[in-house]
Amino acid sequence: MDGVDIGNIVSAELSYQNYLDRIETIRADGKIEGADPSIAAITGTMVVGSCNNTPLKQAIGGHAYVLTFGYARLAGEVLTGSLPRVFLPRPHLEISEPQLVQVTFA
Repeated sequence: MDGVDIGNIVSAELSYQNYLDRIETIRADGKIEGADPSIAAITGTMVVGSCNNTPLKQAIGGHAYVLTFGYARLAGEVLTGSLPRVFLPRPHLEISEPQLVQVTFA
């Protein structure tokens, strides 16, 4: 998050919504118009283990962040993505073991 590791990702789920608005008007040529693009959004849930305290405190503050995430396979293949404007809600803390604290962001 903003170039700082927030911890080990235990699980993550992302959903993309393009929010296309249907336009039900007849054009001058007699055909029905299609769809009007709107602002797209990505929502999801992320569970972080061994969370870094600094991003946790900042997330509670309600600031927008750049979130970069990635997945690497043993064969050297890497998939990375970046979300330019992420808002994290107040996290739900779960203590599963004395040494491990997991934080869930939805």
